[in-house]
Amino acid sequence: MKKLTLILLLFFPYLLNSQIVPKPSVNIINYPSTIGKYKKFEIDLEVLNFNGNPYNPDEIDIYARFYYSFKSTKVNAFYFKDYEYECNSLPDGGYGYGSSQYEENFTESGSQPINWKIRFSPKYTGSWSFNIYYSTNGGTSYTIIEGNSFTC
Repeated sequence: MKKLTLILLLFFPYLLNSQIVPKPSVNIINYPSTIGKYKKFEIDLEVLNFNGNPYNPDEIDIYARFYYSFKSTKVNAFYFKDYEYECNSLPDGGYGYGSSQYEENFTESGSQPINWKIRFSPKYTGSWSFNIYYSTNGGTSYTIIEGNSFTC
């Protein structure tokens, strides 16, 4: 009994300071229902409750597996952020040493959830299906979003 009380006293401050962090989730925002052969098929994904590094697959890994007849293809998702491009001409024409005629600026557009994309070009016409797989714990278990399809 004394050991149990000691253990509880040691870990109680930790339990008070620990936060319950919601598990990240992936939602499909948009994808076309039909696409031409060799055209760009793009899936827009929204990732909620994820505060880690989107470039580290140990922290988050997202991919799709596309199925046609008895063939399957795996395509990794990539992190995507919209930027606005602005190009202004410089007042002096930019002809000094090491300068150019224009000044270019990229700024993030708005505050949006972490967005990801998956791009794929089908090489066979007909009915395709795909599943989205994602993991946020080093790839030991994947959550699957099933039942998606399109026609090429």
